[in-house]
Amino acid sequence: MPPLVVSNEPVAPLSSVRSPRIWQTMLDVDLPGKMIKSQIQLNHNLTEEEKPLLDDRILKMYAAVTRQFGKLHGESTKCFLVRAPESLDLVGIHILPFGGATNSIACYETVFCVSPRTDSKIVLSHIDSRFAPAEYDLFDGLPKTRVPFWPEFAEKNRGNRWSDVIHGALKQYVNSHKGPTGQIELTIPGMNIVVGAVLPEGLATHSDSTLSAAALASVMALTGEWGKVSLAEFEGRCAEAQEWGSGRRSNLGAVLFGMPGEVVHVDWSPPRAKGRMLPHSICFVTAHTGTEAPPAELEAAREMAAGIGQLLFRQEAVARLSQEGHATDALMSAETVYEVLEQVPETLSRAQALEALKAETVKSRLQDYFKTHAEPAGGYRVREKLLYLLAEMQRAMRAQEAIRAADATELGALMNIGQVGEATLFHELSPSGIIEKVHRIVHPGNDDELASLTEQAAPLWKQSGFWGSSTPETDLLCDLAQGVPGVLGARLSEPCRIVAICTHAALVPLLERLTSGYYIPRGLPSTLAGQVFACRGIGIVDG
Repeated sequence: MPPLVVSNEPVAPLSSVRSPRIWQTMLDVDLPGKMIKSQIQLNHNLTEEEKPLLDDRILKMYAAVTRQFGKLHGESTKCFLVRAPESLDLVGIHILPFGGATNSIACYETVFCVSPRTDSKIVLSHIDSRFAPAEYDLFDGLPKTRVPFWPEFAEKNRGNRWSDVIHGALKQYVNSHKGPTGQIELTIPGMNIVVGAVLPEGLATHSDSTLSAAALASVMALTGEWGKVSLAEFEGRCAEAQEWGSGRRSNLGAVLFGMPGEVVHVDWSPPRAKGRMLPHSICFVTAHTGTEAPPAELEAAREMAAGIGQLLFRQEAVARLSQEGHATDALMSAETVYEVLEQVPETLSRAQALEALKAETVKSRLQDYFKTHAEPAGGYRVREKLLYLLAEMQRAMRAQEAIRAADATELGALMNIGQVGEATLFHELSPSGIIEKVHRIVHPGNDDELASLTEQAAPLWKQSGFWGSSTPETDLLCDLAQGVPGVLGARLSEPCRIVAICTHAALVPLLERLTSGYYIPRGLPSTLAGQVFACRGIGIVDG
């Protein structure tokens, strides 16, 4: 009998509105038999052995959110709960701006406790003292008439606080509901919002995607749009809304379309989600480097790589090639790609890059990079960036088939190839995890190296290219993980963090290897690495 198909599509309007005191009673960890607790457990696909995680972290966070809401806004104030996960990308990283697909899991949890106000103010607070409270007027900073091109407006007006992301998403919602004369078509109330979260160890903030999505779901619940708009349309609204933010970004696909226990493949445009639960013997592990933020030079290099990627994808031949390759592997052989790469300059000078880039936001970021970084001899290498993007597109599409077949081995292999394209160092390790030698990875980019690749006739998806977002710390974490029997794949997932996929039997040896080979020598807590559970995407909590 096929498994029951469950969806988090918003097919019902807001219904679960209760006082904070009732929410706290329903969420009490010491009272058994509550339906809402069973539902939250199912959201995270937690077994009875894993249920302590639910009680100790998630339910206590829910209770803390509703308790703080009651203190700030009154125990009798009717409120509702919106939940939105974070995400971990597995295959398809960096290719979203270029028309790619991503494969990721939804995990962890952010919760908004929300009530409407009688005025237009947005009052924000967080149960974590690291996030400062804020108060805004919903319409503050918006012109009377509708802003026709939101990303450009957002780029000029965005802030750098967690609350600015929420405020910006809500202002984008107001802007999208203005008529030609500037009159707002809906009655949009102000809101009291208290936020709580269970975030990965080492993470200092929420992703823009999670905050934007939760903010939009909250306001749509109050205006009556929740339950009338499909997730595919909602995704488009979230993608535009998060342009306001300036913090850590993540993939919207998993945040919106994630399902319990599943890896989710999401085509970028239009967003179509396909997920599949891997065998119960498969686990996910995430590990943080323990550093507060990526080095400034790495962040600048990431901006440079993104700028080069946008530049190259404006070239007609490359754009056509990427579209064909996005449809099917058969239309884009490795040999064809190498022929196009040979037509692309091997390197670009800063003057050439700035001249070719017309997008003002990217151009300004590259100018900032050039102010503090000398141009390397021979210019900036571009072919290896393009090769990475084209190859990662095909890896992302192959991952879709691996997910459909519940083939964790293939998914892990694709992750490993992507990591080679990120890494600059390879660590030769002893069986106990001690570093014996460190090798610098040389990535092909000149004519002779491309000709050699052509002669090998290896499939494009097997070529790594070089994007270069990793650090020596993430390179080491991946090398440690990949050396454990039963680890199927490991790669950089976001700055300062890797994700690994492994068998259940390899879970403990993997965590021990990371602890002994990385965390103990640096005096860091081993809690920076741990198992993660794929969960359901965004939704309103129904009690």
